[in-house]
Amino acid sequence: MDQLLEKAEEGSDPAALLAKPELPPHLELVSDLFWILSGQRPFVAGGMGPPMPRPILIADIWMTAPEWGIEPAYFLRVTAAADQLYMETINRQMGKTQKA
Repeated sequence: MDQLLEKAEEGSDPAALLAKPELPPHLELVSDLFWILSGQRPFVAGGMGPPMPRPILIADIWMTAPEWGIEPAYFLRVTAAADQLYMETINRQMGKTQKA
């Protein structure tokens, strides 16, 4: 985190942001909604460790996606792999934090 702040203060972009792929226009709203809903995802107790993230709730998708003009089933198809990758990455990072 400190490295990101240093880069921001220097006015240069971190390599991870420079390498960020550009989404096709039809996926921009899906991506925005994914990150909004991701912030609302439930967490469960991780035993002796930190809480672990769970998938985005389908009820949240069904209630929110139509307001964005996105068909909920389409949102699920497009984001299922991203949601799984997000959870695996966060769980891996939390596991490393717990061991440190």
